Amino acid sequence: MVDSYRYQIPDGISAIMKISSHAAISHTQLQTLNSGNKSGLSQSSNVEGEKSASSELKSIVSATAQQLKSSAHLSVMDPVNSLVFEETRSVQGKHNIILLDDSEKSELIVKVLDRLDKAAQTNLIDSDILENDDFLQLAQQLSDEELQQFVSVAQGLQSAPQRNKMPNLNIPIIQLKEFVETLSSLDSQTRSQVLQQAGGHAAKVTSTAGDPSYNEQGLLPNSSSSSANDIHNFVDAINNSSNVPEMLEGLQNFSASQQSNLLQLLVSDKLGNQVMQQLQDKSEPIKDNALQYLAGLTKNIEGFAPEYRLAVSGDDGAALLNHDNHSADTAFGMIEQSVELLENYDFSDDQLEDMFSALHGLPVSDQRAYLQITSSGLEQLVGLKPEFGDKLEIAENDAVMQALEDVRGNSQARDLVFKSRMGLSQLDEKGRKFYDIKDQSTANRDQTNTIDVLISEAYYSINDAQLAAQSSYEKNTNSLASHLLELGADERDDLTAQLGNMAETKVPLKQLEAEILQQNFSEFKQRTDSLVATADIESLLATQQLVAGQLDSQSSEDFWKASAAAGDKIDRAVELINQSPDNIKQQLISYLADNYLPEAKDQQQAQMKENIDSLFDFFDKDPDANNSEDFFKSKGY
Repeated sequence: MVDSYRYQIPDGISAIMKISSHAAISHTQLQTLNSGNKSGLSQSSNVEGEKSASSELKSIVSATAQQLKSSAHLSVMDPVNSLVFEETRSVQGKHNIILLDDSEKSELIVKVLDRLDKAAQTNLIDSDILENDDFLQLAQQLSDEELQQFVSVAQGLQSAPQRNKMPNLNIPIIQLKEFVETLSSLDSQTRSQVLQQAGGHAAKVTSTAGDPSYNEQGLLPNSSSSSANDIHNFVDAINNSSNVPEMLEGLQNFSASQQSNLLQLLVSDKLGNQVMQQLQDKSEPIKDNALQYLAGLTKNIEGFAPEYRLAVSGDDGAALLNHDNHSADTAFGMIEQSVELLENYDFSDDQLEDMFSALHGLPVSDQRAYLQITSSGLEQLVGLKPEFGDKLEIAENDAVMQALEDVRGNSQARDLVFKSRMGLSQLDEKGRKFYDIKDQSTANRDQTNTIDVLISEAYYSINDAQLAAQSSYEKNTNSLASHLLELGADERDDLTAQLGNMAETKVPLKQLEAEILQQNFSEFKQRTDSLVATADIESLLATQQLVAGQLDSQSSEDFWKASAAAGDKIDRAVELINQSPDNIKQQLISYLADNYLPEAKDQQQAQMKENIDSLFDFFDKDPDANNSEDFFKSKGY
């Protein structure tokens, strides 16, 4: 036999109940027709129907009785025709009516309601949890204060949160049932702490759920409120937590506003606890800045933003460059990347403050590139923390942070890194630029190669005494990134792959001695110096291909030395090589390559510069090929 019955009051019928004092279930909340008891039990009485009621009113009330009869499986009769509800008891909220019988469960419901004031009774009835067996068992273990706190939580969950830009799919009764299960599994002390904090968050809710009926468009009204975020996040965090006491203890290390942001992350048990653990000992400004940024990532999630892996349709998938910027996958990926940085490296407070402040001020695409450069760059520069070792110290390593900041702080470098995960671009009929979507492994590989090239160039340049003194390494990064952006995706990917192979080392860059660094990066620097200096990267690369195809292997090998030696006259050198006969091409390349000695002393460097200047002066005055042969003969070529 069913113990109790719930009846949802339909619109229109409740109005009839208000009018008719003879209705078996009164709309006056939780009032009894014959006893006035606190629990609000409503018992039918034997009252003669109103003879003056219209036939329409009689018909409506009769229909209501039939609905109640069908719902409750009781002997329900029409009060307008002087009949009664036989021994029918009910408890009534604003939206719900629960019909009771003489079962033990019904008595438990009454006992729970008797412990609450009328407002709390109404809220509990409307929460849909009152008939839940687990709740009724839990309620017997709660004090009156704890029961009141639980009802506050149930009421708070009725207001939908505004945690992000996704459609709200929260179903309060599901959250509440899980919350009951979680509370039932906790010891009394922890349960009391949970309810106390949950009650505090519920008290922040400034708006309650709207009318649960559909509007003319067939939609439920939007009653979401950001004031409900904390109670929803807290309940979800408790439900998802693998160690509730530990989570509650960790929260005490943060201020109220910090906890609000942290709860946005604790919905994901593992990720939230990692954030909490890494930030608990940091200064208050760092906690504020970091949590505002990380929680802000989740708040920008949009419901219809595609995931990267779902954007491909067949082999010809294309998308806007920033198509997945606001997806959940992207947001949580950025949070995970931030947490991994905190876990692997021992940043100073100033470094963390600079990093999160910079991230706050960037568009999402730049944020993604900034984090990727920081993650891949530090791995290349100093390595990763051993699984069971201490965090890697970088606070005092100026060269490492200088190289890292030079790349991630440069807008051209960030743009290059972000675009490197995508393929070729084309315009659609509306003038929008779409990019081919690479598979995930290819995108990761090409992006890592790009970062390796930029970081290697910056770090090598900073360690070069002459460049460091001139601060020209900053210009190198900007020029290199800008020129690489001029290439098509396929050509750029091939080039960065070649350069990345040349820059590959078995140990982090920080561990290489200056002499070893110079030896390992000689070919790499010839190319990057050339790519930095040129104003026409397409012509430079085309000329290199021409030399490789037409001239001997020595000329091909010497090409990058020659172009690097030309310095700011590199485009003139490329022009001369293209215009000259093959024999002059070879002599040009050989002469310039012989004057490329980056490690030479100042006096020797001055002589080589004089030699190179004399070459260009000669060709500017007399471009005749026959005379140029005489020039090279005079120089011993």
